Amino acid sequence: MANAALKGLGDMLGNGLGVLGRYWWVIAIILGLVCVVALIWFLQKVKKKKVQWTHTFKVRRVMQNQSMSDISIIRARRFPLEKGVAMFELEKPILGCYLSPQPGEYTELNTFSIILDSNNRIWNDTGTKFNKDKQSIEVSAVHAGIDVEFQAMKEKWQQAHKVQKRISALDLIKAGLIVLWIVAIVLISIVAIQQWGDYQTAKATMVTQEALAMQHINEAVQTIEKVVNTQQLQIIPMLKALYGDDNIINEINKYRPIANETQT
Repeated sequence: MANAALKGLGDMLGNGLGVLGRYWWVIAIILGLVCVVALIWFLQKVKKKKVQWTHTFKVRRVMQNQSMSDISIIRARRFPLEKGVAMFELEKPILGCYLSPQPGEYTELNTFSIILDSNNRIWNDTGTKFNKDKQSIEVSAVHAGIDVEFQAMKEKWQQAHKVQKRISALDLIKAGLIVLWIVAIVLISIVAIQQWGDYQTAKATMVTQEALAMQHINEAVQTIEKVVNTQQLQIIPMLKALYGDDNIINEINKYRPIANETQT
């Protein structure tokens, strides 16, 4: 019984693939439309991603030799307040977190400049100046006072985006249901396309049969006309022999009024 079921499924898939081969242009049109829609969606996402960032974080880090790293630019945008504290969502993480409280005052237009020390504390960069006596550049900074809030946001972010290393039974069930759903959709699509193809084939066969029937009727009419013409040619000599050449028209005219009265 299982072999019969598998054979039936194989035949159905074979017929469905055959129908897909015959109507490849339908599939090509559908795939083309899907590609166009996907391209439009992708371009909209790219455009939205470019314009969504409204602020900038300039970040530098204190190195082990107490020198300063180059400035790293991180784009940001406003995030809903967290317990009355102004928050920003970051394009790239700072200290492993994509959320940051507002680090003090603006240093430029919609720009914050911060420094991360060797203990990962956050400082506001208030500027640099050249010390000619020491022949060095000095960096001025004040503590931002957001370390506690930043750590709390980091823990919430990590907890919300925690990656499960072990696969649970629920995950396996979900994956199995998704696979079954995909298989069911594929089978239903194949059956629907097969039925549509059968309908188109039956329709084409019906049109062909109607054309053949009309051709046969036309041939039959032509045959009847030929028979009638032949019979007329055979009857005329007989009438000539019976009535003579001059009396044939008179004899035919006798029956014309009767035929006209019958038609009216």
